[in-house]
Amino acid sequence: MPPRFDKSDGELLYVQVSDFVREKIYSKEWGVDEPIPSEHELMEMLHLSRGTVQKGIRQLVDEGLLVQQRGRGTFVVQPIMARPSSNRLLSFGESMSAQGITFETKVVEREIRKASALCAENLQLEVGSPFLYLCRVRYVLNRAVMFIESHINLSVCPGIERSDFDNEALFAAVERTSGRQIGRSEMVYTARTAGKVRGGYLDCDEHAPVLEIDQLVRLDDGTPFEWGSVWLPANRCVISNETRRDSAQPLRHLQRDAQGLRHLQLADDCREEPALFSPARRHRTSVRVAPTHHRTSAPPHVRTIARQHD
Repeated sequence: MPPRFDKSDGELLYVQVSDFVREKIYSKEWGVDEPIPSEHELMEMLHLSRGTVQKGIRQLVDEGLLVQQRGRGTFVVQPIMARPSSNRLLSFGESMSAQGITFETKVVEREIRKASALCAENLQLEVGSPFLYLCRVRYVLNRAVMFIESHINLSVCPGIERSDFDNEALFAAVERTSGRQIGRSEMVYTARTAGKVRGGYLDCDEHAPVLEIDQLVRLDDGTPFEWGSVWLPANRCVISNETRRDSAQPLRHLQRDAQGLRHLQLADDCREEPALFSPARRHRTSVRVAPTHHRTSAPPHVRTIARQHD
């Protein structure tokens, strides 16, 4: 059934076109480096004029979400920054639990779907194979701090669709149903605007900046089990990376010997708490949590720092 567009809610038609296309991209129905439908196809699909469709597409080009190539069409932009996570993998929920931060997880959507070509490629499935589409919102002090969107490989996690994800962490459910340990993840960080759907879940304006972390997570045998995105509102969460080089080492060893630092930040000032150390992985996570002081309605400050040791 085609989407319906009207001005009854006071929103311009071209803005609704932008929202429609943005949602197709954010939900991964239209993949990176793939052409979106042509203007004429969108006109027929949406029953709108060419001028309205063009203006809606232009808005997404200006946002950096699409690029137009003469003679070829309009394509979803490939993000230019990617960083694999080689440290011990710790989910946001596990990190917050380890810090003693009280949070609530609410499942807002769960559905068995059939894998598109893009989903099948990432999860190493046959096109049309079933996967679990799972969306969750995580709250701290009743304030949304992240929206988590997951495509889960059911073939390696049989029965995981029956899990209570309001109370059980995804990684715990995966290890329980697969019989294996979590291995590693590959991540791409991209600056976005929230869009109407994700802005609604994160309780922020649809034009507000957010950080999308596109991630593919694998079991310890290399099998991918989750492909999806974590969406972080800019005024509540920031992910940053820092590398440090040893001047005594030759240049060719810098990448190998670089120390990686990541932190999840919610708010301002901080005080240091005891570090957690995992000698088996040569990985230390130190936790800093700040009191709310005078801002009783704001979430507490959370900072998680992961370092790779020699």
